[in-house]
Amino acid sequence: MILGLIFILGCKEVEKVECYNEEGKNKIEASDIEEINYIEKDKENIESEKEKIKVTIRSDKASFFHDGVRFTPIIEGNIDKKIQYHWIVEENIYNDGEFYSLKGENIDGFIGDKGPYREIINDGEIVEFAPYNEVSYVDGDYRENKIILQIEEKDTGKILAKDEATIENRQGAYFVKTSENERFKDKILKTEKAKLYGEIFDLVWEIDKGLNDDLKKYINIDTKSFEDFSQEDNEQLFEYISKKYSVTMLDKTFKELEDEGYIKNLSFKDGLVFNVNKYLKNNSNEVSLEGMKWVSGIGAIGFIAEAEKINERWIIRKCQMTRIS
Repeated sequence: MILGLIFILGCKEVEKVECYNEEGKNKIEASDIEEINYIEKDKENIESEKEKIKVTIRSDKASFFHDGVRFTPIIEGNIDKKIQYHWIVEENIYNDGEFYSLKGENIDGFIGDKGPYREIINDGEIVEFAPYNEVSYVDGDYRENKIILQIEEKDTGKILAKDEATIENRQGAYFVKTSENERFKDKILKTEKAKLYGEIFDLVWEIDKGLNDDLKKYINIDTKSFEDFSQEDNEQLFEYISKKYSVTMLDKTFKELEDEGYIKNLSFKDGLVFNVNKYLKNNSNEVSLEGMKWVSGIGAIGFIAEAEKINERWIIRKCQMTRIS
C-alpha cells in the first residue's frame, strides 16, 4: 500500500504512464491508479455513512405545571460503537435585560431517587423532568431550562450527535420547545411579527385547553385588531396555524361570523375565536396586549401577553389568563 501511494503521486498528472515498484515488477498504469482511488474513497464514504447518526428529543406534552414532562430520545442512522445517552439540564434566569446561569444553584431537574439530577447517563430510556424549586410569583419572572442530550461513545465520551430542548418557566407555567417543533416553525414564520404572534398563539392555545376539545374546523383571527401587522405577517401566521393545528383559517369580525352563520346563539360550534382586544404597549422593543380565546358565551378566557426584545430575540415574559367564563 505504501508503494502504491508513492506511484500515485508520481503519476497523478499522466494519463498513460508506466510505473514500477522498487523491484521493477508489477507495472501500474495511471488509469488503474484512478480506479483504486475511487474504490478507496467509496470505502471511506460507506464507512462514514455507517457511523452517521442523528438524535431528536421528543416530549409527551407541550405545557405543564407541577406534574412535569417526559422526554424520549429518537435515534436515526447506524453506528457500530457502544453508545451512551448523556442528559444535561441547565437553568438560566432572565433579569435586568440579561440571562444568568443558575448552574450552581438548586435547580429544577430530572427525577431521581435523591431529588433533582442535573445529569443522567443511561442506555436510551425515557427521562422525566419535574419542577423542584418553589414557584416565583414575581410579576414577569421568566426562566429557561435547557435540556441537552448528547449521544457519546461509551469508551471515550466522544460526542457523536446532539439535540436540545427548552423549557420556559413563567411563574410556574411551563412550556416545552423541542428543536423538531422549532424547525417546523422556522420554515414558515420568517418575519419578526409573524414569529412573535405565532408564539403567543401557541401559548394561549395551551391555556384552558378544554376550550380546544370541541374544535373541528376553524380558527378565526381578526387581524384588523392587530397593530403594525403586514399582509406578509398575516399570510405566514395563518399558514403556520393552519398546518400545525389542521384547521381552516378565517379573518372576520365577530359580526361577520354571526352574519355568515359561523356563530349561532352565541356559540361557535365548529371553531374558536382568537382576538386582540387592546394594546398596552407596542413598539420596536416591547409588546403588551390583552386578548381573548372564545368559543361561546359560557366558554371563553381573557389573557395578557407581554414580550420584550433582548439581543434581537423576542422573549415572552408573561402569558397568562386574566378571566374565565
